[in-house]
Amino acid sequence: MTNQIVSLSGGKDSTAMLLMMLERGEEIHSAVFFDTGWEFPAMHTHLDQLEAMVDVPIVRLVPERSFDYWMFERPVIARKGPLKGKVHRTGNGWPSPMRRWCTRQKVDAIKSYVKAIPGVVQCIGFAVDEPKRYENVSASMEKHAPNRRFPLVEYEITEAQALSYCKDKGFEWGGALRFV
Repeated sequence: MTNQIVSLSGGKDSTAMLLMMLERGEEIHSAVFFDTGWEFPAMHTHLDQLEAMVDVPIVRLVPERSFDYWMFERPVIARKGPLKGKVHRTGNGWPSPMRRWCTRQKVDAIKSYVKAIPGVVQCIGFAVDEPKRYENVSASMEKHAPNRRFPLVEYEITEAQALSYCKDKGFEWGGALRFV
């Protein structure tokens, strides 16, 4: 038995992916959303609207510790240098390409959820015109999570098409789409 899990960021691509999969008659076990605690209220409204539209549970995961803790309070131990083994700063600071602590929180939480479900296939909403994103994920995760698909790539849906599709379905993310 295959259990497809939709990774749902709540943005245009993952929203379009979920709806398009259902339109194509694909069975979906659940959609999983990682709530950082810093989401705009419009995102929660969007998720509620989406959940009311589909017959798929949206599982909302939360971090074990708040993002405020990770960003401002966490004691960070030096791994080398004169302070090796001691606290050399407090908090991870703003996420950056060099310090992607927030992505790790999200990935680890989703990975734990996915691991608990037998026969899982994780569906990720990268659009066909984002080849670097899905090629990087495919290559880096092949041995760790081989059961992945990119339905928008399979359907040949671009980011612009995903956005247009969501607009046609009435999604505006609290008015944000008026500015796109």
